[in-house]
This record gives sequence, structure tokens and C-alpha cells, in this order.
Amino acid sequence: MPVGEILDLYVKHGRTMFQQVPWYHPIRRYLVSKYDAKSLSGLLRRTFSEDGQGEVPALLGSKRLRTLLLVVMRNHTTGSAWPVTNNPKAKYNDAGLPDCNLKVPLWKLVRASAAAPVFFDPEEITLGGRRHVFVDGAITPYNNPALIAALTAILPSYRLEWETGPDKIRLISIGTLRVSLAEKDMNARQMWVGYNARQILRR
Repeated sequence: MPVGEILDLYVKHGRTMFQQVPWYHPIRRYLVSKYDAKSLSGLLRRTFSEDGQGEVPALLGSKRLRTLLLVVMRNHTTGSAWPVTNNPKAKYNDAGLPDCNLKVPLWKLVRASAAAPVFFDPEEITLGGRRHVFVDGAITPYNNPALIAALTAILPSYRLEWETGPDKIRLISIGTLRVSLAEKDMNARQMWVGYNARQILRR
């Protein structure tokens, strides 16, 4: 999907993607997730489908993907970052494996990468009969995926092994949000438990 179409999704469907949990579910709204994931999931299911209606999901191994794709998620079940690509030579993309990544619906991967704590519910993906729960939202070292993208391209373990060198490969990162945590007028007595909890979330 071209960048323009992705931006178009936000412009046209922003309100659909970010529908708040109804006020009559206050516990869930304030303690679990602010937004209803069903609306976002429905939109992603229709967008990343072979038929455009959401009836036939496009898989990670879809031939409609004409370029390499890297999606970085955090698997809460294993407590580790999961960089997943559609590279057919990748270790976990062997079609003979019961938990082959290429069989995962694209919309599920996008939804899992958007499962930011307190904003959207976690997303579950079943691989080889085992359920994995994904939670993400700047809680892996790859919030800016530039480094893992470079490692995926050049390290032998990822089975792409692109040539390196300034005339062989170029990595361009458009950046990610960074908030300054400096507070010059603070004093020690203001740094209570609530203050520290907010600062941890900002990091």
C-alpha cells in the first residue's frame, strides 16, 4: 500500500479507528483501553484483504505485496520483540511449518503493532495451535525501526544478506516522536509516586 493511501486512511477513517469506549463502561474505558478495538479491527480487515470487503484476508505471504515488508511487534506471551517479514527465505516463513508466519493475516499484524497499552486492547494471533498475545506502543527498543530494518537486511540470520557499503545500501529514517523529559523547576518533594509513574510512561 503506497504511503499516500496509508495517510488517506487516517484522513478519511480517523474517527472510525479511534472510537472511544462508551461512557457506560467506565472501568474498561479508564483502566483497560480508551478506544474500542473492534472499529479499528473491522477497518483493517477490510483494507488488508484480497477482495476489498474483508471476506478473504490478505496474508503476509500475499503476492499483492510487491516489496519486502517488516512489521515489528511485541509478543507479550514470550516477552520479546517480534520482527516479522514476508521474506520467503526467512527461518519462520517455511511453508511446511505449522506456525509459518506467511499464513498470518496482514490485518492481524498491523492490529498487533497498534495494540498500545491503555489505548487499544491486546491482539491475539494463533500460530501452530498456540495463542500469542501482542501488546505494543513504544515498549520495544524498536519504536524507531531503523536499526532492526538494517539488521534484517544485512545479517545472515535473516537470510537477506544485502551487500553493505555507502554505494550499496541506504537507510533513511523519517524519525519518531521524542518528548523532552527535562524539568528545570522541579524539586525533590514534588517527585511523588504519581509523578514518577507518569514519567515512566513518557519514556
